[in-house]
Amino acid sequence: MSLINRLVYFWVFTGLLLFILPAKAVWASNGSLDSKPNVTVPYVTAEAAVLMDPFNSQFMYEHNANRRLPIASVTKILTALVVLENVGLDELVTISENASRVEGSRIYLDRGETQTVRNLLYALLLESANDAAIALAEHVAGSEERFAQLMNTKAAELGARNSKFVNPHGLPAEGHYSTARDVAIITAKALNNPVFAGMVATKEYKIPWPAKDSTRTLYNHNRLLYGDGDITGVNTGYASEAGSCLVLSAARDGRVLIAVVLNSTSDRVYKDSRALLDYGFEVFEKKRCVSAGDRLGALPVRDGFPVPVIAKEGFSYSLPRSSKTEIRMHINPLDPLEAPVFAGTRVGEAVFLAGNNLIGKVDLVAAETVIPLVKQGKNLIWLAGAVPVFAGVAISRIQRRRRKRRRLRRYELGYISLNQGHMVDSHQWIDRGNGRG
Repeated sequence: MSLINRLVYFWVFTGLLLFILPAKAVWASNGSLDSKPNVTVPYVTAEAAVLMDPFNSQFMYEHNANRRLPIASVTKILTALVVLENVGLDELVTISENASRVEGSRIYLDRGETQTVRNLLYALLLESANDAAIALAEHVAGSEERFAQLMNTKAAELGARNSKFVNPHGLPAEGHYSTARDVAIITAKALNNPVFAGMVATKEYKIPWPAKDSTRTLYNHNRLLYGDGDITGVNTGYASEAGSCLVLSAARDGRVLIAVVLNSTSDRVYKDSRALLDYGFEVFEKKRCVSAGDRLGALPVRDGFPVPVIAKEGFSYSLPRSSKTEIRMHINPLDPLEAPVFAGTRVGEAVFLAGNNLIGKVDLVAAETVIPLVKQGKNLIWLAGAVPVFAGVAISRIQRRRRKRRRLRRYELGYISLNQGHMVDSHQWIDRGNGRG
């Protein structure tokens, strides 16, 4: 095969790789997806419960996950999130009479007392203080009712659309409800806020008590936070209508899980939540499908060279250790891509499938800028195709010149031999000189 043909085949093959590779699955686990994996599911007595991986919103366990139920003080997770997203931690809040007279769990804030938003958030999340909830709601929105509107807007924004909130504390009220799934979604977002995550992991905190010229010590109601080393939060709740409710988060071996248990009993709520977390950590194995910044091939660009693409963010998925489910990745480009394509621009998505089930998506962005070839002149397009041909021709000419120099050298050596009196057949000498001997 000639050198030019080899170069042509090389360029064609490289082009095919650039265009075809992204369309195929480029990652798979060394496993498999069984419809009934050999795992032991924990026995949960609560009316509703879920287990969630907050980093990819994967639900690893669900029991009546979408059943609408009262959630008592678990409401305060969303209250804290809305407060953190709307006001500063060092803002001063004056306690109203309405806040000071609320019933249920409270820290006995006095009318006219001032506290920072930070202190009231600790009271809200550690002591489940209803008076702190009302004071914060009034400070942010002017009233409990307007604050509840902000809560509902935020819940819908997060995808918790099976919930409705009418107050910031969770005391029984008509039309105030949520679901185990929605609570997990809200909690995952809240834990992504470092201030919230730090507060719910705090065992005790001191705030001023102006009326007594002293300090209040706030203690976290989450019992497991004091004994189980992997527990990181988040909130407890109880009401006669809601039963015992608990949201727990835990971290182990670089993994974080959230367990939500609604309408349980006081003697089972912690056991059920702990059992769910252990089930997630011990039975499931997390598989990293792609990391942020991973290069995933190249996509074709009209009027330009193919653009290399990278994953905008990472994606992982947990499967039972006994499962054999394959996780496959497919690239879906935005069609069509036209030059110019600027670095960082979204150009497609990586879609992940476990068996035949869609489990996640990750945006793909251009790793570099691709400028339009046509705007640089048609000669550049012609030149891009002609470069390998010219290279082949140049290499061929260089090789011919080398062969010519070798023949000339043989001629000179043969001439010297004859002049030194060595008898060499003239025809043999001429043939060897021309490369045919």
